[in-house]
Amino acid sequence: MSKRYISDVAKCPYYKSEDGHRIFCDGPAENCSIHVAFGTPAEKRRYEYAYCYSMKYAQCIIAQGQNKRFEG
Repeated sequence: MSKRYISDVAKCPYYKSEDGHRIFCDGPAENCSIHVAFGTPAEKRRYEYAYCYSMKYAQCIIAQGQNKRFEG
């Protein structure tokens, strides 16, 4: 299992940490997290640069779910 770390360039407020193949995010309940697993580190990087590390994070399906959770 890869070591988890926190990126200092992530823009998404729901981002928590990551490892070689996974991104960990705030989960659907308090004190809960979820992760998105990718087949390769390159696939994970593409996703991160498209969503986690950009101001387009609101287009991520996880962020959309979280936004609905906090809207009521």
